[in-house]
Amino acid sequence: TKGAAPSFGVCEIGGVLLTFGLGHLGVWRRMTRTRPTLWQERFATGFELFDSQHKALLEKVNDIYSALELPGPGQARKVETEFRTFTAMVRTHLQSEEEYMVQQGYPNMERLIPERIGFLQKMEEVLAKGSFAADAHEEVLDVLSLFRLHIEADCDQVWQKRRQEESSQAEH
Repeated sequence: TKGAAPSFGVCEIGGVLLTFGLGHLGVWRRMTRTRPTLWQERFATGFELFDSQHKALLEKVNDIYSALELPGPGQARKVETEFRTFTAMVRTHLQSEEEYMVQQGYPNMERLIPERIGFLQKMEEVLAKGSFAADAHEEVLDVLSLFRLHIEADCDQVWQKRRQEESSQAEH
């Protein structure tokens, strides 16, 4: 059952977490998502500040996943604590990144900024609900998936900007 806590057994088969408890078999989608647990060089933007922020945020994502996997009492509190810290870190990161990107004239900012606002709104919605028990984990996981997309989009934006600059320099 979606959001049901495992009662007496858990196993992973093909990337899907199966839980066995109280006579039912529930399938959790949580493990079907790619977990961005390790920094990958393909995420590098070449800007030390942003790369270090991305690395720290990925570490916080790991902390959230660890909290989501904690059994028993205290899990919801731990998830909430980690998610609140993550949200504050993301706000700071996005603000500094946007200021830099606008200043440098990065392409597609008219599309990028609304996407980032939507991401922040999604985090705020999760926080506003105030529930971090098992039935809210899917929403937390959705935010973590959006963060991975953010890192990949940043990487794409940087390389797109660099290609434009190189093309412009070659023309002159």
